[in-house]
Amino acid sequence: MPVCNVTDTPTSVVVLYYEKFTVRLFMRKTQMSPATAGCASKTKWTNWHSINWEKVRRGVKSLQRRIVKAVETKHFHKAKALLYLLARSFYGKLLAILRVTTNQGSKTCGVDNVLWNTPAKRWKAIEQLSLKGYKAEPHRAVLSHPPLPTWYLTGSKRKFI
Repeated sequence: MPVCNVTDTPTSVVVLYYEKFTVRLFMRKTQMSPATAGCASKTKWTNWHSINWEKVRRGVKSLQRRIVKAVETKHFHKAKALLYLLARSFYGKLLAILRVTTNQGSKTCGVDNVLWNTPAKRWKAIEQLSLKGYKAEPHRAVLSHPPLPTWYLTGSKRKFI
């Protein structure tokens, strides 16, 4: 059974992968209409309230299921690729924003002092949420107790009976 791979460029090369060989078909130049260009998703969500949350949860759950299967079969490179996909997927971002804005601490700003308390701000956050330019801060060592005196560490202050 052939698998088709068509790119969204005006001049496309269709590659059909059969079991034993590859066939390349060159298509003639075509103009893409603005209606067909862009996202391949059939859903047209326009605001926060129009999102089908059941579909979002199903999409994230299926990716998580695939990650678990990859780890169980010891395909760690596949699991890493799927984790990368989940972290950058549109459904993953939607579900992350939903969970952050509907939990008990939803009325508190994060470390960036931004509060997503209205549907318009949540919708805007979908576009702003990305991993580009993110650099983790170094871990800060916080001592849970005051430092011990040096005589305690060296054992020079001993009691003799």
